[in-house]
Parts: sequence; C-alpha cells; structure tokens
Amino acid sequence: LYEVPHATSTGPDRVSYNTLIAAFARCGEPLWAESAFSSLVQHGLTPDQLSYSTVISAHSRAGDVPRAQFWLKRMIESGIRPDAVTFNTLCSAHARMGDARSALACFQAMSADGITASSMTHAIMVHALVQAGDLAAAEMTLRTLIEQGAQLSASSFNPLVTAYAKQRRTDLAEAVLTLMIDEAGV
Repeated sequence: LYEVPHATSTGPDRVSYNTLIAAFARCGEPLWAESAFSSLVQHGLTPDQLSYSTVISAHSRAGDVPRAQFWLKRMIESGIRPDAVTFNTLCSAHARMGDARSALACFQAMSADGITASSMTHAIMVHALVQAGDLAAAEMTLRTLIEQGAQLSASSFNPLVTAYAKQRRTDLAEAVLTLMIDEAGV
C-alpha cells in the first residue's frame, strides 16, 4: 500500500517507520499501518516492541480484535515480549466490544507472562464487566482488588458508579463511591 525508500544512513530508520505506523494508527488506517510495518521489514530493518504494539493498537482502535490478536501472536512468535501497554490495548478492545470473557482471558495471559497489572489494567477489567452488563461481577472484582491491595484509580470505579446511576440505583452508585473513598483511598 505504501512504499518508503530503502533505509540508508540518510534514509528512514526504524524510528521513521514507527512514526509512520503510529500516524496510520491514529488515522484509523490499520491496513496502512500493516503496510508500513511490512516496508520496515522489506528494507532490512528489525521491528521492535513499538512497531508491533502500534499495529495492535491500530486494529484494536478499529474494532478488529481478531486481527489485533493475530499481531500479538506474531509479536510473541518473533521473540518480542509484549508489555502492559500492549496487553491493555488488547484487553480494552475486548471491553469495548462487551466481551468480558476475552478481556479477562487477556488479563490472565498478561499475568501468566509475568507482567504486572496497572491501575489502567484494573479499570479495563471493571469496564469490561460493566460493558457486558455484569455489574455484580464488576463490584466483586473491585472488592477483591481492594482486598489484594491492588493499585486502583477513580477510573476503576467510575464505570460502575455510572452504570448504577443509569439504572437509577443511586444507593448502589453511592455505595461504590463510598467504597472508593473509604476502602481504596482513591
């Protein structure tokens, strides 16, 4: 799709290609991002963690979760270890699609790979459960995370507060807000 001249000492390097891949990702053009990735390889440069993660992000943003998973698999097979941001991107795509089961499986794969979950990861997990309509599981997950001393932020609680408020369950929305203040120290 897109051809960048062969890399030379004055030509594009991996940073140049990664910048181009990121530009296509931001523009919602995952196939162009793939093309730029292919050009990087065709010109004798080695993709890095950012190269793969940006293509994964492009497909995740476009809602093509299977293609994002394909690129994660390809990344791992190439010997490059994904980081928390890469996993969060994929878990978030599952959450946006309302697929809590796949989002949780993504989280488990992240944990199995020895990658520490961040407050963003926890927020994504709660959001996935809320999107799937399982508010009881979302609240139970928050309570379990608090008991485990997990790092949480307001973003971990807000989807549940909002969901309860939309159901006109202000008592439950207030209880989650109180949990955030009293138990989680957020």
